[in-house]
Amino acid sequence: MTFDSRRSTSWQALRAVYGSIVLALVIFGVVVMVLYGFVRPTIDDNDATFLVLFVLIAATAVLYAVISLVRRTLIRSLAIDTLAGQFMGITIITVAIAESIALVGLVLSFLTESAIPYLYGLLFALPGIVMAAPTQRTLERLRDDHLPGEDVTDIFGS
Repeated sequence: MTFDSRRSTSWQALRAVYGSIVLALVIFGVVVMVLYGFVRPTIDDNDATFLVLFVLIAATAVLYAVISLVRRTLIRSLAIDTLAGQFMGITIITVAIAESIALVGLVLSFLTESAIPYLYGLLFALPGIVMAAPTQRTLERLRDDHLPGEDVTDIFGS
């Protein structure tokens, strides 16, 4: 049985929060582009590029490991009566951690006075943000993997 998201205000609120977080990343990108454009970093170009890439790759590896750990830890304790709240919590925590990679790039953009580090950060953050998207398919896959046979039709209320 599938979940009808059009009838649930909690589901719509979760989607609105997710959309707001993604929109904030776009707004940060516009601000950085207006401030710096595609100018080269003010530090020595080669050193700055390698430093930015190293920091972003390290942050990406650590934060995706944290995402995996958080999701695994929270998913272990799933119960059908608390699935809605847990799903919302997992989604928000995951997207916040993924977004923080782009925010590291934002800080590096201000330090190097170039938009390029933010664009790199956004590129590294996108897979996590996409994986965290609250979709019906994600909810049903979570149910199938951890609560087989349970009905998630009305877990968010109508």
